[in-house]
This record gives sequence, C-alpha cells and structure tokens, in this order.
Amino acid sequence: MKTYLAYQNQIGGLRDVSETVKAIEKIAASSVHFLKENAANLDFYAARIKKQLDRLSLFYAGKNHPALKKSPGKKALIVITGDKGLVGGLWHKIINAFLETAGEYQYVISVGKKGSEYLVEENAPVIKSFDRVSGASQDQSVREIIDFIFNEFGRGRFSAADVLYPEFVSLAQQEPVFSPSCLFNLSRRK
Repeated sequence: MKTYLAYQNQIGGLRDVSETVKAIEKIAASSVHFLKENAANLDFYAARIKKQLDRLSLFYAGKNHPALKKSPGKKALIVITGDKGLVGGLWHKIINAFLETAGEYQYVISVGKKGSEYLVEENAPVIKSFDRVSGASQDQSVREIIDFIFNEFGRGRFSAADVLYPEFVSLAQQEPVFSPSCLFNLSRRK
C-alpha cells in the first residue's frame, strides 16, 4: 500500500504535468497567431500580384495589346512562400508542386525566404529572390516585385508567367495553387 508521501509525490507530479501542458498550450496559441499573420501576409502578396496582372488583362481586354497575345517563348514561375519555418510542410508542398512542373519553366522568381532556400537546394533556375519581405512595408515590397517582373518581361527575358502560391484553406490545411498565365499572359510583341 502506498504511503501518504507517495500519493503527495504523485499528485505533485500530476500538477507539474498540468503546468507543462498549460505552458505548451500557450506556446501553441502564440504559434497559431504568428501562423495566421504569415498566412495573411502571403494572401496579401498573392492577391496584390494577381490584382495587378488582372488589371492589365482587363484594361486591355478586347484590344490588340502585345502583353495579351500568346506567343511561344520562355516561361517564368513566380513562387510565393513565407519567411518563417512554422509551416515547413507547406513550403515542401509548394516546392514539390514546382518540381512536378519544373520542365515548363526556364526562370523562377521567388518571394519569401523559405521558398528561396528550398529552391536553391533544388537547383531551380532562380533569377531573383525577394527573401527580405517585411510586413511593415508591404506596398513598397509588392511594387518592387511587380516592377521587377514587368521589367524582365519588357527586356524579353520571358514571355509568360505563372504564379505558385499557398492557398490558406484552414489552420491545418494549406494547399499549393497554380495561377496559370492563361489568366494573364505576358507575351512580347514579335
């Protein structure tokens, strides 16, 4: 039969476990907060880039603008990821989605530190990495990215661009999504 001290030690141990669980719950809640913030930032970047490219398509709809003509040429992929490693599985999903279609793209433009790191590991043809994108200067960062994309297009480096980004389904589920160039074909005038 257990002694009184043995029961007290057991109760003390259970209290310690309870306190540890509470501390881990607080850490998890904090991580969820940062994960939500990162997902919101990624959604913001994807939406802004898509909006700019959609505006170009809508503005010139029905016109014979060279940026809307389909023409053969080199193709670029804009890969949007994050700067933190909290959702490493998602970044691996994004890179695996790229690897499945890597043969289609001659150039890669990376937005986000984690994606840039993984793409370098996979020897992807990255022409520019925007891996220091901060939440404080989102408008400036987005303008810099868009300017680079359109300058490279204007120089004739590529004639079409697709966007690969994470779609935030829920906290537990994010999926890589391709936004193909048929929505916003960036083709040069011949």
